[in-house]
Amino acid sequence: MADTKILQLNIASVLDGTEQVPIVQAGTTVRVSAQNIADLSALNYTPENTANKSVDFTTVNNTKYPSVQAVVGYSEKLANKAVDFSVKDNTKYPTTLAVDTYIGTKVGYTEYVALLTQSDTNAPIATTVFNNTGKAFSFNKADVGSFFVVPDTPFVDQNKVVPQLIQDAMLRNYGAKVVNHMEYVVEFYTGYNNVATDGLLNNTRFVIRIYN
Repeated sequence: MADTKILQLNIASVLDGTEQVPIVQAGTTVRVSAQNIADLSALNYTPENTANKSVDFTTVNNTKYPSVQAVVGYSEKLANKAVDFSVKDNTKYPTTLAVDTYIGTKVGYTEYVALLTQSDTNAPIATTVFNNTGKAFSFNKADVGSFFVVPDTPFVDQNKVVPQLIQDAMLRNYGAKVVNHMEYVVEFYTGYNNVATDGLLNNTRFVIRIYN
């Protein structure tokens, strides 16, 4: 067997790591196990975890890790983001809020539009159709046919706030105004034949305009 070439040896079956392999170490022939060699080859190497790799930031969570290219692309977008139109150039891109606010300054007002539905003694449910005011609004019930809307940030000048509840049927009485209840809120009411009444709102259009 001493003169047998490697290619003339029998092919090994599946390795289990216990097989002995000769190597030269410091000029001396010694033996190691196949597992020793396998362990050495794994040093400083971690296979890519492709299952948890994210190539963009469309989904934000704690289970994915972004690629280098994804981080570079995302950071470049942040660096080129403009939150207003104070500087006009071709290197920045505006946020949607910046665009809405800018358009609002051109038309003279910003606007909140919602469809309201109210039943029984519940507060109205608002489905937002359009909002470029930069504010969020919460709807509350005060009494029969009486409701109020609270902005998450105060109105700067209540005299420039114009609310409107659009009448959608005959004999229905709707009204809206800005009032001061510790802070300025929008108050509106619903009635039928001049009697305060609940349950009249059904996808009824509600508008708040805030003039510049």
